[in-house]
Amino acid sequence: MKMRQTYLNLAGFCLLICSGLACDLSNNGINPPQKKLNFPTAVALSSQQCGEGPCWLFVANSNFDLRYNHGSVQSIDLTLLAERLQSCDAPPCVYEDYENFLPDGHEVFLGSFAAGIAQSPEGERLFVPLSSDSSLNYIRVASDGSLDCGGRGLPHYCSSEFSRGRSSSDNPRGEVMPRNPVAVLSGDLTEAFDAPPAAGSYVLVGHGNGEVSLFLDQTQQDGLLVPTLVDVVSGFGNGLSSLRYDAYNRTVLATNRLLAQVQKIGIAWDANSAERSFAYGSGSLSIEDLDDGADNRDIWIDAPSKKAYIVARRPKALLIADLERSTVSAGKLALSNVIGVGNGPSRVRIAHVGPESAAYVFVSCFDASALYVIDAELERLRTIVSGLSGPFDIAVDEARELLYVTDFTSSVIRVVDLSPLADGQSPKLLGVLGEARTVKELL
Repeated sequence: MKMRQTYLNLAGFCLLICSGLACDLSNNGINPPQKKLNFPTAVALSSQQCGEGPCWLFVANSNFDLRYNHGSVQSIDLTLLAERLQSCDAPPCVYEDYENFLPDGHEVFLGSFAAGIAQSPEGERLFVPLSSDSSLNYIRVASDGSLDCGGRGLPHYCSSEFSRGRSSSDNPRGEVMPRNPVAVLSGDLTEAFDAPPAAGSYVLVGHGNGEVSLFLDQTQQDGLLVPTLVDVVSGFGNGLSSLRYDAYNRTVLATNRLLAQVQKIGIAWDANSAERSFAYGSGSLSIEDLDDGADNRDIWIDAPSKKAYIVARRPKALLIADLERSTVSAGKLALSNVIGVGNGPSRVRIAHVGPESAAYVFVSCFDASALYVIDAELERLRTIVSGLSGPFDIAVDEARELLYVTDFTSSVIRVVDLSPLADGQSPKLLGVLGEARTVKELL
């Protein structure tokens, strides 16, 4: 609890205490250093494939302590990282030469407090909602992994044209994106919601006050796609925390920190005018028979098994729900199991590992400084990977059997080897990417 309070007070402390190099309230602040990790909050694997796996790992740096005047988004060369890891004789190997994994053009600077990162279905854009100015920023991804958001030269600072949702004049309804974005989700409209072919993609941004912003693609004169805000809908309850698409029920599921329920969200496509399309609530599923089933932070859907995995903090557990099975009480989530995890569970992912493609669920526990590994078939705890300092967001590279986890408190990315799971062993910490800088040192 004391550790968590330290992080909550950190941003306010840095605004109040100025010591020359630490902050400067008389101008626009200090430019951030290039090719450095700085309080990473979100990661996503590229859909582009290179050799044995994804080409790039996209990382959003939040600039949480407001030490600098910008946050950043980077694309890490995973092929190079895999080569370096193969020659690691005494893991965990520490790679403090982080800049070598970021070719020129693989970093852009934007506002602070990134609330997530999502890649468009076609793989050519990234979407990053920012709390600093309540906007959705989009970044173009080239085939070589370089990033572009309207900047000129290096360092590359995103231009205002790539920041969407802040102006009511950008859309016919005069909508403005609400404050406090906490989650982002992108998908194909045709595949997810039966829109006509080539309808483009959608972007949903969830907000902590229970609102959801809907962005749809708009083609510019240059033929490039731009996300345009078309609707803002409320009524999902204060505390909305995550969004995930449920392919089985063809709806989006949202978790909540304050309500013991999962909200269902749909998108209605207007065939005559895409700009008149809208998002809507389609009911909720209550989480019952738990004490108290609230404070849910993340959800992951496994389409083949038709199961949902929910990270809860009351109780501290992984909740497993059967999306296919109905319950006696209508509107109730069909829980099949509750598995205890460590303090501060934050993110959940599922992956298939080994020649038998065995399914495992991974839960990052921020306050416990550990990663919990659950056997998805047996629905029981398999092992715990400790020593991760402040694990938060995670991405699983199934092809290489690696897991990447952002370590928020020390501003590094830790790489976990999952291959031992196939032999009945525990995953091993294989590498550390970046130069560790603890919160105390930053102050």
